[in-house]
Amino acid sequence: MSHMLDHRGAELRAGLEVRALVSGIGDKRKRRRWLLVPLQAFVDDSREFGAPGFVLGGYIASVEDWERFSIEWQRVLDMPMRIEYFNMNEAYRIDGQFRHWSEPRRDERLSLFYDVIERHIPAAISCVIPIETLKSVVRSFDFPSLKGNRKLLENPYYLALPSLITLTAKYQDKMQLNEKIDFIFDEQVMEEDKIHQSWSFFKKNFPPALLHNLSGHPIFRNDKELKPLQAADLWAWVTRKRYNEKITGDLKWEPPWRERKPIHQLHIEYDERSIRALLNESLSMFRQ
Repeated sequence: MSHMLDHRGAELRAGLEVRALVSGIGDKRKRRRWLLVPLQAFVDDSREFGAPGFVLGGYIASVEDWERFSIEWQRVLDMPMRIEYFNMNEAYRIDGQFRHWSEPRRDERLSLFYDVIERHIPAAISCVIPIETLKSVVRSFDFPSLKGNRKLLENPYYLALPSLITLTAKYQDKMQLNEKIDFIFDEQVMEEDKIHQSWSFFKKNFPPALLHNLSGHPIFRNDKELKPLQAADLWAWVTRKRYNEKITGDLKWEPPWRERKPIHQLHIEYDERSIRALLNESLSMFRQ
């Protein structure tokens, strides 16, 4: 009985963790805000040393859907051969939480995790930036207005984050969802400043039409504790893996899960031409 109560308590906490991001639990003013902010985008990045692609990606859903998702995700974590958290790189390498697992058991658990995503999440968002191509294009521009901003523009977040926000804004319009949305990121000490800087850059330089549903500031949480960020880690990893293998021509990996339910995949993939065009547009704003 005690074991069952422990699992039930973990499931309830998993759901409350999502609501706490917007409700503040116990704060009436923040609870009222929760009614006005029913959408959340959980986002993670994915990169590999020496590989071409940088990915920012994750999933978007309502707070209620994320609560239900988190409860079921916790149940999959708690299955026999219980794991504390999910990390896609550890699963792929059969390391960390998946150390000593067999490949068939790993693949079965991956399929169960993806089933939870399919049941509750309506949309995936992702942006791929070829890192060295971005640096090369930025360094090829020689405008006085770029002075002091070159290093900033070489940071892939400055392209990826606005792209994700724009994709999300278009998704909201298409689905006739006019509510504000919170963006929640995996807390990474090395990257938090970059996200804050690119967030500020976006809010200062992009059209008001893309800003009206954007919450005031990015939120950062620990992906080992917050279940939706573990799903974001999965999607960012899968997107990067597919992109890198397409670029190198080394197509080897296939996900072990079957896709039974369509999830809207809002995806943008940059190359030299599109980076150059966007940078020209950005520089015109600097010149004005």
